[in-house]
Formats: sequence, structure tokens, C-alpha cells
Amino acid sequence: MTPSRLHISPRQTLRVLALLSLAGFSGCSFLQGAQETSTGVVSGVVEGIRNLPSAVMPAQFERSAPIDSDYRVPNASLEPDAPYTVVRSFFATNRSYSEGSAAHQMFGQGRAQAPTFGKSYVILRRAGDTFAIEPPDLIKVRLGNEPRELAMLSHNEVFDREDFPEELAEAVTESGNENLLLYIHGYNVSFEDAAINSAQLSYDLGFSGTSVFFSWPARGDFPTYVADVESARASERHLQGMLNTIISRTGANRVYVIAHGLGARLISRVMKDVLLVDPAFRSRLEEIVLVAPDIDGREFRNDLLPYIGNVDSPVTIYARPEDSVLGASSCQRGSNHQGSNAASEFVAPGVESINSMAADTSLSGHAGYQDRRSIIADIQDLFRNDTRANSRHLLTACFTSNGRYWEYRQ
Repeated sequence: MTPSRLHISPRQTLRVLALLSLAGFSGCSFLQGAQETSTGVVSGVVEGIRNLPSAVMPAQFERSAPIDSDYRVPNASLEPDAPYTVVRSFFATNRSYSEGSAAHQMFGQGRAQAPTFGKSYVILRRAGDTFAIEPPDLIKVRLGNEPRELAMLSHNEVFDREDFPEELAEAVTESGNENLLLYIHGYNVSFEDAAINSAQLSYDLGFSGTSVFFSWPARGDFPTYVADVESARASERHLQGMLNTIISRTGANRVYVIAHGLGARLISRVMKDVLLVDPAFRSRLEEIVLVAPDIDGREFRNDLLPYIGNVDSPVTIYARPEDSVLGASSCQRGSNHQGSNAASEFVAPGVESINSMAADTSLSGHAGYQDRRSIIADIQDLFRNDTRANSRHLLTACFTSNGRYWEYRQ
């Protein structure tokens, strides 16, 4: 990182020279040069002392924490017990792109003709209730301008489409395992929120592997929901291209999918098309989790489930009636002792359907892996322990004439 030029007053110059003298710098030629008061010479002197021992280097000099070859966190340092972490996620998006804009403004709500590929860097505050499951290689940083937000998108690194497979494959190799977490958001989610949600999911789950998200051009409010449905459908080919890259160009052999709302409809339809061409890929899909899926129950059972789920590798669904805007909310629902229940819409062989009325399904903000109020605790049990619904301690079984679903224990 090229250091910024510092402009200091003549009085500050004398203080710098005094520090240099104490550090053992002397000589007529040096002093003669230092007597010149031009900004260029003074800046050069200041830049030249950046490598001095910390005892003589003023605290206000800028530091940076290296994350990888493409990004360093400014004014920060790597420390074993630092309060923040930086999570890197690869991405593909067919949102409109403004080159050179700030990270949170780089991708808008419009549809682009071609997708953009890259990786995002999100700074998160570490949480004590997650320390126990943090990956051993987690990057921990101390920021010079604390306090900051609990989560913020710090930087996007964009690269050419042809470089995406190589970059992603290299990351999978460097991770030391074959795990990949793919996240697809629902409606009313910006690119910035998608990047933060992807990073937060990775951290909260203690995921050890490569994180990836796909961001389609959601508009961000209810009145434009119908337009979002069309945007999601128009995004299918771009997500399919990303999924094909993961299949054929990387060493990711254990792929975990989490999709929310309209994103669940989007990934389900895309996976059907992909698996029709390459059914063997299903064995590499370790878990498929659909959260508050905005999918008509009959379409899911009849048209999608036969391709993406089976008894040996069931799809996990967390259903909440109020989270579904148009899709699942229009279905005819069954009922149980607690009344209307969206989970019963998805009861079928090859599905573990969970009524999550008693849990948070928003996937935004931190949730500890032991937090009974969030589905994160249950997903963490599923991912890390490979525990099916009938053995997970937060759930209890309910029965209908069509089969079994689960509810959160009270």
C-alpha cells in the first residue's frame, strides 16, 4: 500500500529531526538536506522513518493489516485477540455496476447485460458466543478508528470474468478443505446487505471453507415486489453460470447452499436445470437450506423436489407464513394445533420442513450458535454435526396425514 504524503509545519519538522537524532541519525549531509523546508523534502523525511522502531515512531502514523494480495485494511493491525475479523466472500452479480464507486455504492438496483465477478471484504465485530467455533485461521484485526459498526462492507475487488474460476479454485485449494458456502438473498436486499449477510453467515456458523454469494438486482421495497419476481427470473442464467463454474472449475466437493425468500425460488429452479444436465453434481451438494422460501408448495413438490432432494439427502426448509410475500402465502395451507402453518405445505419425502414461527429467519445480524431464538443454531448443528432433523435438540416432530414436519421446542 503506498503511504499517503504527510504535510507538517516547520515546528513539527524540528520535532521529527529531534526524534531522528535520538535514534542515532546524524551527519552534515543529512542535516543540510533536512534544513530545506519544501513539502517534498519534509514528506520524504517523514516517509523515511516509517521503518523505525515503535519506540520512536509516533502512534499517529498509519498502519495496515494485510488480508490477502488484493486488500489491506488501512489503519489496522493483525493481533491474536483483536476484536474484529475480516471475512472474504467471492461474488457474482448481474446488478448495474459503477466502476470506481465506494464499495457500498458500486452495485445498484438495475439489471446489467453481463454479470460482474469479484470478492468482497466485510469487517465484523467478533462475538464471545461464537469464539468456541471460530475457524483456527480466522483473520483478527484491531482497527485504529474504533468503535465501528458491528458489520460493514469495506472493499470490493472486481476481476475479469475469465479470472473468476481460477481465483475461486485457488481460494478453495488454499482453504485446506473442499467446503464451499453459497448464499442467495431474497427481495429487499441490496448488494451491500448481501455481502454482509454472506460474511455474517460464514462467521456465525464457524464455517471453515470458501464463501460465495450471488446477488441479483432486488429493488428493495414491497411496491416493486412484482418487478423483483421478474428480476429473479431474469437472473437464473447468470446464477446457473456461477453454479456451473463451481461444479466444473473448482475443487469444491462439499457445497452448502443457503437461500432466502425469492432467492430460494431462484436457486431451486437453477439447480433443477443444472442437475438435469449433470445429475452427479447432487452428490457434491452437502446441504440445501431454503429459508422462508417464496415458492408455491405444489411447484416445489411436483416440479423441483424430484431433482434437488431425496430421502438420503433431503432439502431443509425453514417456513414462516409472514415471511412469504406472494409465493407460498398464496398456497392452501394445512393446520395443526397451533393454527395455520406454512411448514405443512412442504411435507414430502426428501424434505425436512420446519415450522420456524418461534425463531428468527431474517439471516441479518449476528446470531450465536447456541441462540434458540435464531435458526442459525439449528443450521450450525446440521452443517457441523451432519445431524438430521429427528436428532437435533431444538426440534420436535409433528405429524400430518401427508407426513412429518418439525417445530421449534417451546
